[in-house]
Amino acid sequence: MTLGRGVQPRPIRLLIVKLPMKNKQPSEVEINQIVGLFNRGDNDNVKKQAQKLIKFYPKHPFGWKVLGAVLANLNQLEAALEAQLTSIKLSPQDVDALYNLGNTYRRLYRYEEAVKHYLTALKYNPKFALAYNNLALTLHDLGHFTQAVEHFRIALQMVQTNPEIYYNLGVSLQELGQLEEAIKHYKQAIQLDQRHDQAYNNLGNILKELGQLKNAETCLRNAIALNQNRIDAQSNLLFIYDHTLNACLNTRLSEAKRYGERVSEKAWLPYQEWSVDATPSRLKIGFVSGDFKDHPVGFFLENTLAQLDTQQFELFAYTNVTQSDAVTERLKGFFSHWHSIFGLSDEVAANLIHQHSLHILIDLSGHTGHNRLPLFAWNPAPIQATWLGYWATTGVQQIDYIFADKVGVPESHQGQFTETVKYLPNTRFCFSAPLFTIPVEPLPALSKGYLTFGCFQNLSKISDEALTVWKTILTQLPDAKIRFQCKQLRDKTMMSYFYQRLLTFGFKTEQISLHSATNRDAYLIAHHSIDFILDTFPYTGGTTTCEALWMGVPTLTLAGDTLLARQGASLLASAGLNEWIANDITVYQQKALSFASDLHYLSALRSQLREQVLRSPLFDAKTFAHHFGRALWEMWEEKKTVIY
Repeated sequence: MTLGRGVQPRPIRLLIVKLPMKNKQPSEVEINQIVGLFNRGDNDNVKKQAQKLIKFYPKHPFGWKVLGAVLANLNQLEAALEAQLTSIKLSPQDVDALYNLGNTYRRLYRYEEAVKHYLTALKYNPKFALAYNNLALTLHDLGHFTQAVEHFRIALQMVQTNPEIYYNLGVSLQELGQLEEAIKHYKQAIQLDQRHDQAYNNLGNILKELGQLKNAETCLRNAIALNQNRIDAQSNLLFIYDHTLNACLNTRLSEAKRYGERVSEKAWLPYQEWSVDATPSRLKIGFVSGDFKDHPVGFFLENTLAQLDTQQFELFAYTNVTQSDAVTERLKGFFSHWHSIFGLSDEVAANLIHQHSLHILIDLSGHTGHNRLPLFAWNPAPIQATWLGYWATTGVQQIDYIFADKVGVPESHQGQFTETVKYLPNTRFCFSAPLFTIPVEPLPALSKGYLTFGCFQNLSKISDEALTVWKTILTQLPDAKIRFQCKQLRDKTMMSYFYQRLLTFGFKTEQISLHSATNRDAYLIAHHSIDFILDTFPYTGGTTTCEALWMGVPTLTLAGDTLLARQGASLLASAGLNEWIANDITVYQQKALSFASDLHYLSALRSQLREQVLRSPLFDAKTFAHHFGRALWEMWEEKKTVIY
């Protein structure tokens, strides 16, 4: 999800500046000439004319203002900043110059200074809609989504025909979980600009989250048709196939390969040589992610990094977001080097990584949000792999390996990947136990007198097929209830939509309980009211399954025919709960009814489940880190003969 345009320099306007008569001033003819060149986009001539003006009129702000604007157009941002600061010093109330200076600070990721100068521009011109828009863009970048929405709304009050402002407001609303209103503003942006590929892309993402997969696919295909360079829309389309039970394996693979071909075309000169030691005593390992934060990737990564042997590995992080939190700060402590690649082009980011002489570069996102898969097509490291954040092939031919375990990817399934499957013993990742002192409470059915199933998955994972099966189970257990809880249910419109969807499938009102997302400790405590989880399919749970196990709540999962559909089986097998894995829908239903009828078994399992899983490979970070480290060395030994 990316913000729209709106950071271009403000068109230069003649500003009457009263200066002492002793200062020479450019004539109206000179000013009009350079303004005309600027507005026609003749940057090279504008730069020459601006420098000429400064030579003859060094104390007049106009030449500095023009030079700063054209240097920004030419992406010479530090030089632009110097010229713009000089212009502001000579004319502190020039609104356009203040706005342009704010834009340059924003492009340099100096967000606080950008905010300051946008606010100053608005002080002198409270009707400056584009300044409100760009101020809101910057607040969004800082993670202040509520404030961003407020300022986008002010901009819209002033200019109601600009599709970019509608689009940008939609992005911030989407971040706040106000999905229905975000949809409305994306549609308004498309109505004003029917070629707005960004709006189609984000609209498709929201519809995917709501489980409207066909409509989502239509939007994403529209985005791609409008802009063949929309690599993110192609990623999102692949993500939709992951949610679809009937999606053909060959279609998934061919679409992934098409994505890989597209990013390879963009990497016009990939690296073929790397200055790395052939016989290192310590491997340099890089990780690329937009999720070094309070996110499932962070939860799985933290304890593994803590246990990796620093005598064997030197770790590099490449983060693709600006926001950070407490998890970010903890993760930083495990890396020897921390770099932001946010805002860098794929070529520039790949060049930065290549200069660090890594042995192995690992993608942690796949086709999820904030991914940087296209930079891997530049081949900045001699060995590249994907792990953790995505549960299918990337399709990027320059990525050599994908980490998996044999439950998630049986050997007969290796053909589903463009990467070579690198097997890890027991489990392909290790979960970090929550840092909360929350006890496991007794089985709630014993005191309530009825069973409560749980589902904490995003609405996008709740397929029609899963709802059909769950409704059948609840029909045979008329006193049972099912609790749904996720972030989309924060939006009242979305809650109403999902409630109606459940009724359409035949769920009884008295059996349904809907809850919005809360902070993590409250979410974990919500497991006190759940007897066991019904896993979604084909997109099974990951973090939610691990957290439920830690809270003493088992998950019943259906093992399908892809890594995504077998992830639940992989987790439960690693936790020693093979009896909670069903291999077909009939067995899934039978197991649900069987477990529901044996409260003594459920109660006994609940009382010892946390201790069981903490001792299992799923939570044993020390053992997992040893296996992971050994796999990294094996990959190096396997590939170095090709490299050298």
